[in-house]
Amino acid sequence: MKRYPFDFPNYWRPCNRGIPIKSRQILTNKYDDQCLCPPSYYGAQCEYQSQRVSLTLQILTDMEWRTLFIIGITLIDNDYTVHSFEQFNYVSIRDCRAKFTTYLLFKSRPKNRTSQYFVRIDIFLRNASEYRASWLYPIQFTFLPVHRMAIQLNIPLLVPTKDDRSSFCGEHGTSTQYVNNNQKFCYCDSGWRGSRCDIRYECYCSSDSVCMGSSTSCLCPLYKFGTRCHLEHVACRSISSKLSSPCFNDGVCVPADKRFVNVDKPFICACSEGFSGDLCQFNNSRVEITFSEEFDSFPTSIFAHFITVHRNTSHTHVSMLSKIAFDQMVVVFQFPLEFHIIFVEFDRLYYLIYLQSNYRSSQIIKTQINSAGQCLHIDKLFNSTILNYHPLRRAKFYHQPCRDRIKLQCFYDSSTFMCLCDSERKANCFNYDFNIKRNCSGKNYCMNDGDCFLDTPTCPTSSVCQCKDCFYGVRCQFSTRSFNPSLDVILGYHIRPSVSLSRQTNAVKTSFGLILLLCTTGFVSTIFSLITFQAKASQEFGCGLYLLATSITSLITIFILLLRFCLLFFNQYEILAKPWLKTSHCVLMDFLLRILLNIGDWFNAFVAIERAYMVILGTKVRKEKTKQVIFLCVIYLKDARIRSKARGGSFSKYLGEQFNQHYHLVISACVLVLLALPRLIIYLYGGCMKSAREPWLALSGYFISFVPPVRNIKSTPILNRIRPRTAGADAKEFATNSHKSSVNSSLSEKKRKEK
Repeated sequence: MKRYPFDFPNYWRPCNRGIPIKSRQILTNKYDDQCLCPPSYYGAQCEYQSQRVSLTLQILTDMEWRTLFIIGITLIDNDYTVHSFEQFNYVSIRDCRAKFTTYLLFKSRPKNRTSQYFVRIDIFLRNASEYRASWLYPIQFTFLPVHRMAIQLNIPLLVPTKDDRSSFCGEHGTSTQYVNNNQKFCYCDSGWRGSRCDIRYECYCSSDSVCMGSSTSCLCPLYKFGTRCHLEHVACRSISSKLSSPCFNDGVCVPADKRFVNVDKPFICACSEGFSGDLCQFNNSRVEITFSEEFDSFPTSIFAHFITVHRNTSHTHVSMLSKIAFDQMVVVFQFPLEFHIIFVEFDRLYYLIYLQSNYRSSQIIKTQINSAGQCLHIDKLFNSTILNYHPLRRAKFYHQPCRDRIKLQCFYDSSTFMCLCDSERKANCFNYDFNIKRNCSGKNYCMNDGDCFLDTPTCPTSSVCQCKDCFYGVRCQFSTRSFNPSLDVILGYHIRPSVSLSRQTNAVKTSFGLILLLCTTGFVSTIFSLITFQAKASQEFGCGLYLLATSITSLITIFILLLRFCLLFFNQYEILAKPWLKTSHCVLMDFLLRILLNIGDWFNAFVAIERAYMVILGTKVRKEKTKQVIFLCVIYLKDARIRSKARGGSFSKYLGEQFNQHYHLVISACVLVLLALPRLIIYLYGGCMKSAREPWLALSGYFISFVPPVRNIKSTPILNRIRPRTAGADAKEFATNSHKSSVNSSLSEKKRKEK
């Protein structure tokens, strides 16, 4: 094969937008003129246009800027027949601004105008086996020979819901839905196609690739290419035998596809966090910030503003946000770009922490935030007359604070300028953006009104959510607003992995001691209650059944509380790191504890209701009915009035006698109310746990809620009767105590009325 020489003066174009070549016939040894046509043309001289879909695609991501995706584009019809297939790799730190253009050709010429055609886009992770999401776009005007489409995709963070192996999709498909229209479809296994994945076909792709609806439509993994994915990219082979990749520091080598990406190098390196350079060979500049002893408390987050000075253009301003853990003493920022000035901001205050005239890469900067570096507002530097001037006129006086205050390093006006005092005590002012964008360039993925911040406005590599009060998490998805907050919320940040109990925080050690005390006391209390109320004699009235149920519920509650605390430590220490165990711990434990606590409160209420019920009915009470009455509630004072009239004494005297005899019944009910009041007060006063640094209020409310199950024995007389008498007789006397008192009172009242 020989290509035509380009003699421009006498050159004529035998191939329309194609490449003219000479093809030699092996048998005759003669040369024929032929044309290599582009995909958009065909014919002997590329004189005909192909019916096609011209697709321009731009992809956006949220958070997953370093994740490598494999994009598969398929042109299909309503019978799920594949007409054309293309694929390319996408990584946001390289392709955040790229637009991918490709042609999708129809299988037949001309195309069948009676069929409906679609462009389907599937996204996988780097190994081509982990499916993420799909989009489906119809070709609306099938009569056009060339249909142009421009699509912008936003890759979702969460995978669309799947109905694994539903009856509609059969055994070889999974029911899911498209992202753009929520239409359900069957995602078929490799080697199967059709609306219900019921049509089998032979897959000729390599074993590590995926067939996309036809025998030769192969989605290749990262380092392979070709029609059947049998060819390997040599660009990402190791330069040195000691390395598995030409990229350093765990960087990912991504082969360059010159069809879509205009790069000179055969590959690029997607660097891991903390590294930069063409081969990820450089460490990012590391800034370690500490707080001076002047600060009594630390903020939950701080901003670092990096200013880069340029000779012929205006300076650049990049802001980064870092959250501060409750036990964190050093705040670290890693910045990959050139910078000269660093400001930090928290609580609407600015501090100058670093200043350099010449930039040095990969440096480690250790600095401290102190009052000497605070940038004062002009309200504290000028009188009202100067403050009322126009900003440009007011700027003429900005040299004065530098001369008057020798230790002043910087000041600002919160509208236009940030000023530095140089060595000659003159103000060097520059425009400063005080209004930081808090929505991640319009794609705020933070939940519960959290503010989103990017490290760079274009092609970001990291993002941080600044949560409002009472919310926490990577995306502010968790809340501390609850009557009973979770133990993970209170102690999750306090537990230090791989550290002994003696070196844990005071909150963890206090919680450990309270758990031991509650569990030990609770087990003893519930065992005594079970011994008392397990006899059949105690179950003649509903009160005995309710007290037995309360004892069983309390025992289960204490056991789950102990298990909950142990699993929390195991998860933090990664002792039991199985996913199903973490999921069950997260979903079930807090739910069971809250349900059991509420059930115990209801059983205590049933006991009080039955006592009031017996007071009202007196001799008409039936044992069978007491087991069913759980919805009637009256005041105990009525019982005291009936007995007072029967005996003919004063009301106050009789009330005192009854209180001395049955004080344990009143005290037990009051204790339940008093134990619930602190939780209510804590919830109404504090609202939520605003910071992990102050867990004591929430921790107190959490453990107070478990005092009623621990104090399960309802009265002191039971404890005195357990030793000398049998449990059955004791329980029977306790269960029928209220009934006998009510009967006697009713008889006395009846005699009084007859007289």
